[in-house]
Amino acid sequence: MYVFYQESSHSYILLSYNVIEQQVQTPILCNGFTIFENGQLLYFISEKDPTRHHLIQVWQTAFTKEMMLNETLSQHHLYKIGNKPIVQAMAEIRELLVLLDQPDNYEGLYDDILDKSRDIYDSYFWMQDNSRYQFAAALTDLKQIATNAIDEFKKVVEMRSNAAKLMADAEEKVSKLVFDVRTLKKETLQDYVKLLSALRLLKGELITLKKVAYTDEAVLTEHEKTLAEKSDELSKACVEFLLRDDALQPYQLQIQQLREALPQAVKVVEVKVLEKQSTEIAGALEMLIDIINQLKIDDASQSAKIIENISQLFSGLNQLRTQIQNRRNELNKKESQAEFQAQMTLLDQSIINFLDMADSAEKVNEYLSKLTIQLEETKCDLRIGMKYRCILQKSGRCCMIVLKRGKFNYSSKKIKRQASYNRRLSAS
Repeated sequence: MYVFYQESSHSYILLSYNVIEQQVQTPILCNGFTIFENGQLLYFISEKDPTRHHLIQVWQTAFTKEMMLNETLSQHHLYKIGNKPIVQAMAEIRELLVLLDQPDNYEGLYDDILDKSRDIYDSYFWMQDNSRYQFAAALTDLKQIATNAIDEFKKVVEMRSNAAKLMADAEEKVSKLVFDVRTLKKETLQDYVKLLSALRLLKGELITLKKVAYTDEAVLTEHEKTLAEKSDELSKACVEFLLRDDALQPYQLQIQQLREALPQAVKVVEVKVLEKQSTEIAGALEMLIDIINQLKIDDASQSAKIIENISQLFSGLNQLRTQIQNRRNELNKKESQAEFQAQMTLLDQSIINFLDMADSAEKVNEYLSKLTIQLEETKCDLRIGMKYRCILQKSGRCCMIVLKRGKFNYSSKKIKRQASYNRRLSAS
């Protein structure tokens, strides 16, 4: 018990501290007190007005001068251990219970539980006896659970950290996009399409983010609602813009530029760039049609007019994409022929080189294996038709014969004739 005295008001505060629960009990405020050897506490509180009689309260406390032992339990094993070790053990167990009730919001929680379980188990030998109270079994289970939880908790902390980062990024993206929708100028159709695409893409990201563990689904739903409102506002403004006669002019110009650039493309790579641009235009037009279909336009003639204009663009774009595909096939055929000719030239030089170095049966077999691998790789690398595959097979058989006969002093003149024959096969 702790006693505090205020001299100016002649008041006492009696504070009882529970060692096991490790907390202060309800304080007693009084103006005078005494405590007897048997633990009886007497105290009184003075009145504001003078009086002859004062009310004295009597409490029985545990604060006796000497420890009062219950002799009837003298044979109990806890009696032999003593009061002080038992109180200390109960206090430490209380600390462990407090830790078990804590939410797992800090990284060292399970480490503290593991350390405290070990300390209690190692400090009090009488707890290791499972025949009475099974403290040892409980502490052992706690240690095992805490050990397993430490590894899992690290994973959970990492997942929560990742979820918090994703939530922060999503909130930043939503705020920035809403600000852009509100402030950016919308002078062309591409401006509307760009913002509508960004809104649709971000909405899909939010839906995917809901499946990530430890993300706040309520916050994500609120973000989705915000994006949906902005998307409706922007879609209505886009429809009004599409009713203008020059609304689709930028796409018409892009299609015309692609049509003019197509004859100038001399490589497959250049044609692929044009094909990618045409695909992007098609995607933008498809999204415009989706927007129009989702909106409830009161005037059906307006909707029909917009769809008709976009359909005309689609018709011209589809014709252009067909031309691009034909141009790509044409250039691909030419490039394949050039690549095939280069491979055949390399094959001729390899045969001549192998024949010069094949001065033994072992080297003949070695170079024959290399030549076989080179032929197979040529068939796999080149995207060629059956005509070239047949040429490769005929040329390969001839090369094998030449290389096998190289051991028998095959003349260089015959070797050159064979190389010339291979070239004629590739040119036919």
